[in-house]
Amino acid sequence: MRIARIWGVIGGVAAVLAALLPGAAQAAAPTTPYSVMAVQVPTRPTVVADAANSTFQFTYRQPDEGVGNREAVVWAASVSNEYGGSTFYAAKIYSAAGQRLSAGTTYASGAGLNAWTAIVTNEAQGCRVDTGTFTVHDLTRDAQDAITSIAVSVHYPSCGLRAELRYRSPTGYTAWDVTRKVDLGKIDVHATTPVTGSVTVTASGTEPTTIGSIGLGDDASSVLSVTGGTCAVGVTLAYGQTCTVQLAAKAVPTVTTYTFGLHVGDTTGRSREIPVSVTGTVTSAGNFYPVGPVRIVDTRSALGGYSTLGPDSHLYLAPNVHASALVLNVTVVNATADSFLTLYPAGNAAPPTASSINFPKAAVLANSVTVATGTGGGVAVYNRAGRVDVIVDLVGYYADASGSDNSNTTGGQFFPHTPTRVLDTRNGLGQVPGNSEVVLPVGYGVQANPHVRALAVNVTAVNARAGGFLTVNGASDDALHQGTSLLNFTAGAVVPNMAVVPTIMSAGLPTISIANRSSAAVDIVVDVVGYYDDGLAAGGLHFRPALPTRLIDTRQSGAVGPNSSVTVTGPAAHALALNVTGVQPTTGTYLTVWPAGVARPTSSTLNLNPGEIRSNAAITGLGAGNRCSVYNAGGSTHVVVDLAGTFDPLPGTVFPAVTTPAAGTPRIVP
Repeated sequence: MRIARIWGVIGGVAAVLAALLPGAAQAAAPTTPYSVMAVQVPTRPTVVADAANSTFQFTYRQPDEGVGNREAVVWAASVSNEYGGSTFYAAKIYSAAGQRLSAGTTYASGAGLNAWTAIVTNEAQGCRVDTGTFTVHDLTRDAQDAITSIAVSVHYPSCGLRAELRYRSPTGYTAWDVTRKVDLGKIDVHATTPVTGSVTVTASGTEPTTIGSIGLGDDASSVLSVTGGTCAVGVTLAYGQTCTVQLAAKAVPTVTTYTFGLHVGDTTGRSREIPVSVTGTVTSAGNFYPVGPVRIVDTRSALGGYSTLGPDSHLYLAPNVHASALVLNVTVVNATADSFLTLYPAGNAAPPTASSINFPKAAVLANSVTVATGTGGGVAVYNRAGRVDVIVDLVGYYADASGSDNSNTTGGQFFPHTPTRVLDTRNGLGQVPGNSEVVLPVGYGVQANPHVRALAVNVTAVNARAGGFLTVNGASDDALHQGTSLLNFTAGAVVPNMAVVPTIMSAGLPTISIANRSSAAVDIVVDVVGYYDDGLAAGGLHFRPALPTRLIDTRQSGAVGPNSSVTVTGPAAHALALNVTGVQPTTGTYLTVWPAGVARPTSSTLNLNPGEIRSNAAITGLGAGNRCSVYNAGGSTHVVVDLAGTFDPLPGTVFPAVTTPAAGTPRIVP
């Protein structure tokens, strides 16, 4: 077979060179004479092919290529690849027309009939034949002037390629390889302990290799570092010997895979770039994931498989989510008796001594309920007395342990702050007309705003001119046309409810919308108690659910008088999720819950009418001694507080100071 034909076959497969595997060092060092092709480029594994898987050929004329009177030497190798097959790799040395290759000579490689030419097939690297040099170290010929042994070194500075080509040569060669790539695995974006790994350098040439440089790309400096190992500048490796470079990566800023370059070089100018990757994750257990809201039960239409709930009876919820706790909006309708619902983890033998929503006969009331899941990820809903229709909307959930290493989506950590009033339409804006909505931007500063994904708010309907209901959502028109009922109100009533509302960014500010789904106008008051982030900020709080537990019941100790407070002691935590119930106030009043030991905020948690029993969810930070305070504005009332769960930062992280929000300019649509 003529050389030209061999070259055509080899060139046709050059594009797959990137799949070549690193050459492994032989069990025993090669012995002279050497027949080998060793090719090294900075961004590809080193190829070392010996006489067992390579061929050598020499010719003086190549009529098939239209080129005559030139010497040509060809090396061709078949190297195993990562797919279980083999890949061709080749090199070719030309003399200039009418010239002969000579030992001890360095040639400038160029293109054209009259150029000395060295071609090493590596088209994926984009190397050019006119930008390098090659050196013939030794060369012998037979009686017919054919080359019988040769040693050549090729260097392409334009792409860092170096090749050592030998055929029956006594001249040794240097070659070395490194770990092809390193994946340091996953690291939580909030981690304080780095993840580690190493790169191994292996000498595969007959001559010693001396480490000349070890370094990282500039883009790696904030994440990746070289922490030690046996490789260092000046370390020399003989054939088959290895050394290691130890690496460590600290937490990365976000949930994605980062790839950096580790550069290793020897003292001859050879270098190699090793991709080192690390993937950011978040510990999502206890993070909040908003959903919908989605209606999952409505006993009026048998949605969810249940009809009207009778006395001392249950229905069960089992949304298909990996949740430690569900956040629900629960509405009662058509009650035939005064009663209450208790929501608790499925599988418990009996309902705990706690209530989730209290209601009188015939009332339409709603409450936000955060409840731990139980058997099968389910929640039990218990009705104490009479018959009642129950509507349940799934607002979101707190992830369970299966979400503790989530690389795809991030739930929100909670950042509570002092309750802050950001909207009161009674002051300036005016009532929201029927079938309209108020769009409300809320700002936490330029650093926090891009990370805000939801607001924890207490929404109160005041001075309603007719009965109706409010809906909430993150975007203008969403609340008006797609939102799910947050609270129902009657004419003249003051009705609050807690909600976690997804936000959108509008003019650089997190924004929510509250729609008046009534035929007449109503005033709307919004107090914000905290926000949920995108899971990436340091020090955010994660939720840990608890079996509903009664913390205080003043019916056992005495009512709370006007302009007075009662102190509630909770478990050790940064914040608590509570259900707060006012029982039979002597006059219209409101309750405010806030951390003990700080000034009482100008906000309300629960508004009460004389003689009623009403509940509302609350989230509050804690003051000294794990305490919070409950203030009663007027008359006297009993106060019942039940614990739903606690919020804490991840171990090793510190909860930061949270700026209270500033309201943007609200607007009414349409």
